[in-house]
Parts: sequence; C-alpha cells; structure tokens
Amino acid sequence: MIKVLVVDDSALMRRLLANVFNSEGDFTVDIARDGVEALAKAHEFKPDVMTLDVHMPNMDGLACLNRIMIECPTRVIMVSSLTDEGAGETFEAMQLGAVDFVAKPGGAASLTINEWAPVLIEKVRLAAKQRLRTTRRLAERVRFRAKALESAASRKTSLQSRWPTSRQRAAGASDCVVLVGSSTGGPPALDALLSPLSADFPWPIVIAQHMPASFTGPLAKRLDRLCALKVQEVSTPCPLAIHAGFI
Repeated sequence: MIKVLVVDDSALMRRLLANVFNSEGDFTVDIARDGVEALAKAHEFKPDVMTLDVHMPNMDGLACLNRIMIECPTRVIMVSSLTDEGAGETFEAMQLGAVDFVAKPGGAASLTINEWAPVLIEKVRLAAKQRLRTTRRLAERVRFRAKALESAASRKTSLQSRWPTSRQRAAGASDCVVLVGSSTGGPPALDALLSPLSADFPWPIVIAQHMPASFTGPLAKRLDRLCALKVQEVSTPCPLAIHAGFI
C-alpha cells in the first residue's frame, strides 16, 4: 500500500482526491487542511508521497514544502492551479525539493477531476518508487537537527542548577552520550552538526567516521579549530571527559 497525504484547503478537493486514491485499492490516504497540519502529519503519518497545494491559510504550500524537506524529507507532488509548467511557483517548488507537479484545471473540480486524476495517480505511483535523495539540502537538515539537539539541552538547563562538569562526566555523573555514525559525505555533515554547538554543550559526543585511519586525525584537528567544542581523535581507551572524539 502507498501512503498518500492529501493537502488542500478546499474541503471539496480533499474529498475528491481522497475518493480518487481510495478507489484505486492500493493507497492509504490521510488529509490535511493547511501547511501547519501537513507538517504535523508528515511526522505522524509518514506518507510515501504527499500532494500539496500552494495557496493555503496559516502556512502556504511552498513554506510547508521548505519545512518538510528539512525536517522530514518526503516525496512531494505539487497539485495547484499555480503549478503549471513554466510557472514561477513550479520552479521554486522543484528547487525546494518537490519531485513533480500537476496543474489543477480551471472550472468546477467535481466536473474535471476524472480528466486529470489518472495523471496524478500515475505520478504518485512513480514518485513512491523513487529513492529520496538523502544528500539534497543535507547541510540545512543537519543544522536543523543540531539546533533541536541544543534546544533540548537548553530545556534541561531549566531543570538543573548547572551542567555536569567534565570531571563529573568522567566519573559517570552524566546520564547521556551522543553517538554519531557517518560515512560518505560525513565531513561536511559534521561541520554543520558541531559548529553551532556551544562550548558548554552538556554531553560527550562519540563519532564513528568511515574513512581511512590516516584521515581521521586531520579531520578531528580541523573540527577542533572550527567549533567551540574540544575535538580529538581517540586511539586508546579514555574517559568521556572530552566533548567530541573520533573512533
């Protein structure tokens, strides 16, 4: 079954599109009324493909698409009267990460749905088979997750009088450690992950970077210069008193 999230501010269009997909027999359908609801359901429903309108209240389709591709990358097909071939909105949507587009025809939707629904169904099925490009907008996604991580650390500050010291962490007083595994494309992702973190980040970070051993030392030294944390290559067992270390 292909999970499809239909996003449109028109109740009629949501109902028509949901009926179209449900009648095919190989789709599981959920709906959202605007970009805010779509963003929440992208996290909860985890659709294989999302159909997304442009003009919507609260958060329009392009703003929603931008957030989705950073927070939870999803195959998105723009479905709007504005997303015709050559339209500025179409170009912007494709730049943000949409995989395809379908232009709604003019006139009453209930009278024209049977004309363009087969095209949309075919594009959704093709999109569901496409592999998501994990490297697209990678730096933005890593920065977003790094900020979320630091925000979680800041919330913990309100519950504690102070962060655990390095000595306390080494003695096992800290209850958390951050584990990072990376391979091809890892060095720029590590730049984006570590550089926003402040020097008082509360937990040690252990990084397993898949690359020749002769490169991990220079990489650790470069990251140590770029970010506020202390970064070093770990070649022998040591207490987790450093901020970030490579194994």
